[in-house]
Amino acid sequence: IDQKRNKLNAFQKTMLKGLADITSQALVNREQIMHELECNANKLATIVSSSSDAIISKSIDGFITSWNKGAEAVFGYTAKEMIGRPVLCLFPKDREQEEVDFVEKIKNDTRIEHFETQRVTKSGALIDVSVSLSPIKNASGEIIGIAKIARDITAEKQIKNELANQHERLRVTMQSIGDAVITADLNGAVEYLNPVAESLTGWQLDEAKGVPVDIVFNIINEATREPCINPVSICINERKPAGLAHNTVLISKNGKEYGIEDSATPIRDENNNTFGAVLVFHDVTAQRKMATEMAYRATHDALTGLFNRSEFENRLKRSLTTSQEHHCEHALMFIDLDQFKIINDTCGHAAGDRLLKEISHIMQSHLRASDTLCRLGGDEFAILLEKCQLEAAMRVAENICKSVEAYRISHEKQRFSVSASIGLLIFNQKWRSIEQLMQSADAACYAAKESGRNRVQLYYDADFSLEPRKGESYWASRITQALEEDRFILYGQRIMPSTNNHGMKCEVLLRMIDEHGAMVGPNTFLPAAEKFHLIS
Repeated sequence: IDQKRNKLNAFQKTMLKGLADITSQALVNREQIMHELECNANKLATIVSSSSDAIISKSIDGFITSWNKGAEAVFGYTAKEMIGRPVLCLFPKDREQEEVDFVEKIKNDTRIEHFETQRVTKSGALIDVSVSLSPIKNASGEIIGIAKIARDITAEKQIKNELANQHERLRVTMQSIGDAVITADLNGAVEYLNPVAESLTGWQLDEAKGVPVDIVFNIINEATREPCINPVSICINERKPAGLAHNTVLISKNGKEYGIEDSATPIRDENNNTFGAVLVFHDVTAQRKMATEMAYRATHDALTGLFNRSEFENRLKRSLTTSQEHHCEHALMFIDLDQFKIINDTCGHAAGDRLLKEISHIMQSHLRASDTLCRLGGDEFAILLEKCQLEAAMRVAENICKSVEAYRISHEKQRFSVSASIGLLIFNQKWRSIEQLMQSADAACYAAKESGRNRVQLYYDADFSLEPRKGESYWASRITQALEEDRFILYGQRIMPSTNNHGMKCEVLLRMIDEHGAMVGPNTFLPAAEKFHLIS
């Protein structure tokens, strides 16, 4: 709907400009003047006749003098019913003052563009319309009437109201995009540029007239930088509308580049003979930039700029498919920073965020361009090494461990260090799901932490000692379930006084009972409780 609206707005501007050109043109030769007037009149008549908008002219005292088919479709009245009648018959009672205000502004040579209001149709229905008004002048510059373009926007407003919350950003973007119009003859020579087209192309109308449209409208493919076929040429040669791909870039005369979207439509006379083409385009540079930014945000971590979990899982899924189809090996690492919580609590979140960003750069420096580094969340990272065998993957993991351990962060004259516990897994066509891969790598990472931290733990299919651990995320779900099922118990460790003082004290100890009735020690589940904010 917005694209259609932009195109119609461009036609409106072309018509109003054409009317002004007709009334102000002054040529020495009378025959040439009449010829030019006739050509312009034919072009304007074609545009007016083919427009779905209501295009109306009226005298300065408010009586209708012309009424196109678009007006018949919008308001339900025929031209015969309306010509000679006062225009107020279309106004609701509470809006009749608008007509008075409009006329006063037009008398002061003021244009009114895209004024949204309401009008009444022949059936009595109240419709929303967008109205543009412009003065009609005679050869001496005297205002003798008013040109009006009205578009029924009832359906548009209904749709916009329903989708307002979802499309607010798009609405703001579209409002900021200007429309440009270029008309050309059958030889592809420029006949007209509107002010927006002048601004975007860098050409003024006087210098662009008669110049091939390929020169004025210089477009290339954004990705390949190769010239694009001009849609005006396609339109004229094939006698049908033509458009361009979304990756088209306009090179202005001054060298500035604009991302654009456009379409070209043949201009036909009453006998359906094509005598030119009109090109309508608009600047979508900001829109493309926003789309790129939104796509980036959807796949990247806001703090570190690394890929996020969602994009990482997509890439891991593709790698798993590759291993199954081509029988190749890839490496997966889960990395957890040791002692990060201490730095975060001691130095504050700003220092913690700085540490995460700098550690990200350290890890990235050990990877190939084809490798994928991701921040899963918090102080957890993951790395995918495609087509990488065990020896090379182990070397990368150990180098990361050493580099992270050597890093120091300073805060208020104190220096802090962290280390990395890494779970490493080599996978091939035998693995069936990324859930299985990530759970196994997480288990290996958890085992690295249990074994003393700052080390690499390799996962083997036959290493059943890793299976019960499953990683901290696994224990977090088990803790939640145990809380719900009241499977935590307290033990009292008696504290006996060394003197004869009366009284007794004890240390209260927390234990967890697993699903099978076995006791789980605190060293197993408390780290996960702290990490996932279950400790309180």
